[in-house]
Amino acid sequence: MAFERPDFAVLCFYFFTLSWTNMITFPGLGSLLQITGIALVLVASYVVIRRSFNVYLTEFHILYAGFLFWCAITLVWSKNIEWSALHIVTSVKILVLLLAVWQITRSKSDYWVLAQAYVFGGWVTVVNSVITLQNSTQLSLPYGKVAQLAMQGRITSAGYDPNFLSLILAASLPIAIYLAAHLSRGILKWINWLYIPAVWYAILLTGSRGGLIVSIFASMSVLFVIDWRKFYAWINPIAFGFAAVVIVVNAIPPKTQERLGGLADELAYGGWSSRLLIWDTSWNVFWENVIGGVGIGMFRWESLLFINRQLDTHNLLLTVLVETGVIGFVFFLILIFSMLRTILCSKDDDRFIWLWVFATIGIGSLSITMLTYPPVWSLLALVLGGVAFSSSSKNNKNVERRV
Repeated sequence: MAFERPDFAVLCFYFFTLSWTNMITFPGLGSLLQITGIALVLVASYVVIRRSFNVYLTEFHILYAGFLFWCAITLVWSKNIEWSALHIVTSVKILVLLLAVWQITRSKSDYWVLAQAYVFGGWVTVVNSVITLQNSTQLSLPYGKVAQLAMQGRITSAGYDPNFLSLILAASLPIAIYLAAHLSRGILKWINWLYIPAVWYAILLTGSRGGLIVSIFASMSVLFVIDWRKFYAWINPIAFGFAAVVIVVNAIPPKTQERLGGLADELAYGGWSSRLLIWDTSWNVFWENVIGGVGIGMFRWESLLFINRQLDTHNLLLTVLVETGVIGFVFFLILIFSMLRTILCSKDDDRFIWLWVFATIGIGSLSITMLTYPPVWSLLALVLGGVAFSSSSKNNKNVERRV
């Protein structure tokens, strides 16, 4: 059994807390994400030491390290070395986490156990969103960012931006659909089916219009996962789709409905919540620093010179292009296409669902800056492991040595 391995149990707990880990902060110790991350790295280090310091690597890890090396070089011309160095340190932590996940796992089935742990953790986020909504209606939320967002019709959790929260929850939808349709039985199957309308509720409560678009795409995976030739296969998707519609009509606050309802007009006539202005500014910054960029993490400082506001680019590829230049952008594209090739080269039946999760994150990245956001990279590690064990002979040899 997987849970007979203490190292894997720690990894499962890490993925279980992934969508709600920032809600809990311990004074003097930091967030739960930091604590579980440190525990995971320590356990992985012990595993590596037991293997006589034999560290398993994939092409993805090497390419990420190469991209990170170029990001470190941009410190030379960064206008705020401390701020850029902070981003470098965070990226190094992400690389260590990616390596830790790969050292502990032994088989493809491990990754589906981790995926199930992630879905279980999503339930915690759903419950927290409901509690936050109730507190906001009773005006009992403590003053702070969560309360301010709730007044705007955006229900989120402490430590989470609504757009980020909606993305990491949307990425769990294809996973939950596949688990419910193919890999779970009995009560666990119903837990996974019920998760779909429940997480849709939490996503809609965030009031994130970008999250709404990403969630629609993520949910479309059901069209390709279910065997529609069998009549009974229609029952659950239709039933839970109907439940989701009922939730939208009756349980979403009017302010949130009004915000989400303005999506079409915002796309057609609006400024996309100032994103068009930000993207135009990003291009202006890029053309002044084409080759090497302005330095990792430095767009927020450069935006002060152009629009007198500290803002993110709200686009992952644009962030990489502006902050690391053409050279860093090429490094990053090679990294992404390497992972895409790994997914497409897999011969397993479940490769499609991992591709859908990858595409969901990709679509979400078009309106969110997440270059140094550990939960998203942890999900990419899940995708990588889900397909890499059978995608090439080299990885198969690694698996043989592990088992």
